[in-house]
Amino acid sequence: ELGATMFAGYPAYQPGAQTLPEIGPETLAVSELPQVKNTDDWRALVTRLRVAVEDPRQLLSGAVTDLAVAQLIACGNDPRLVHVPGLDGEHYPA
Repeated sequence: ELGATMFAGYPAYQPGAQTLPEIGPETLAVSELPQVKNTDDWRALVTRLRVAVEDPRQLLSGAVTDLAVAQLIACGNDPRLVHVPGLDGEHYPA
């Protein structure tokens, strides 16, 4: 409501579809962060890092934020149980 009050007469922000593209071995380019299937989905995770580096709209932290939040919820909000790909030593790409 604040934006509508402060900027009346200007175009409003309206978020687009919140679907993340799925990628596979044949994917050559994406326009948004790709969907991550699980913490072992290294192709999607590394692609997210590349998108964050190449797309000025993205923050580096955004590459893993939604995955981290989903993991935290799945672990009953206990951060000690959350798997952090590439950092906690449990799983590394082959």
